[in-house]
Amino acid sequence: MPRGKSQRIQHWRLCQYEISFLGLLALMLFHHTQGKAQSVIPQKYHEAEISFQASKWAESITGFQSLLDDTSVQVKAPAYFRISICNERLGNLPSALMNAEQAYLLDSFQDEYLIHYADLLEKKYEFNKAWKLRLELIRRQPRYISRYEDALQNASNRNSPEQCLLITQKWEDQFGLNLGLVERNAQIFLALKDTLSAKKQYQKLIEKLDRRRDVIDAYNEFEKRIHPINEENIGVCPEAKERLSIGEDSLAYMKIKECTENNPENIELLEFQFLIAFIINDLSEMEVCIEKFYTYFPFLENHAQYAEDVKNFFLQSKSQTNQTTFSHSVPPNKNWQFIQFKILWQMGKEDLARKELEILMKENSEGSIIPTFQIQKLLKQIPTR
Repeated sequence: MPRGKSQRIQHWRLCQYEISFLGLLALMLFHHTQGKAQSVIPQKYHEAEISFQASKWAESITGFQSLLDDTSVQVKAPAYFRISICNERLGNLPSALMNAEQAYLLDSFQDEYLIHYADLLEKKYEFNKAWKLRLELIRRQPRYISRYEDALQNASNRNSPEQCLLITQKWEDQFGLNLGLVERNAQIFLALKDTLSAKKQYQKLIEKLDRRRDVIDAYNEFEKRIHPINEENIGVCPEAKERLSIGEDSLAYMKIKECTENNPENIELLEFQFLIAFIINDLSEMEVCIEKFYTYFPFLENHAQYAEDVKNFFLQSKSQTNQTTFSHSVPPNKNWQFIQFKILWQMGKEDLARKELEILMKENSEGSIIPTFQIQKLLKQIPTR
């Protein structure tokens, strides 16, 4: 039975193929006379396309226009699309825009028609009309990054930070937040003079990546651009560094405090201020710096927490006879290594502190905010065994 059934199925399929073939043959015979005329259409399109690929724009327009003039041509959107591109290449923007619109109206399902039409609208400064097309393109293909970039540029050209936020949120939903996206978005918001939104882009990423160093560095560079440092503060307050290098620590602190007050949102200046406050053992000034960390850099929790723990460490070390502990093994920035090594010494790890300070002195360069004088001064205080 199974074998007989299988043979019947095969016989029936063979009959279906024969019926389909006969139907196709009948259709071909029916359209025989019409076919001769219709065969000209592909030939015309082919000739016009050859001219298009050869960048013969005027000749290509003539070829595609003949297709539009032919009443037997049913699908005309491709011809309008090609004519639009040719006119754009020739610098005839009004005609390019008119033909692009026709192609879009006749076949709005083709993404390339929408992209081309939106591009031309934006060249004519019709950003609001193009904006709707940009949103539609993102909706159709949400995994194409270029579509978010185009929409962001459109919103930027219209000075619309709200719509920039809309696109960046869609972008983030699809791909997640990353440094490249943050930097791009921050520049757009900066161009719109929306500094707060620009900063928030970095803040979100810093929190997400647990204060990763490269992101913090990028934020610091961004801060320098949006809050230019006064000439006298270039190089992280050179006067303060100079005073520190000759042992005038209190005067150094006065200078750095003045620099920081002039540029309160410069993280490097504040880091340097806390370092000098630590060197002069002024707990009240450490508290001033900690307050500024919380006020101006609430998203850099590691800075504020580390600074607060340093202050508490020295408070406890003065009031207790027992050895004080310190929970941090690595400071949140390189210039605070000096603080870390002094704490190691205070915890009774003299050998380790000396070794690390000697390495730090060898690696120390002119670009460092820790003068060699201060490192040598601390090394002399650590007893040798």
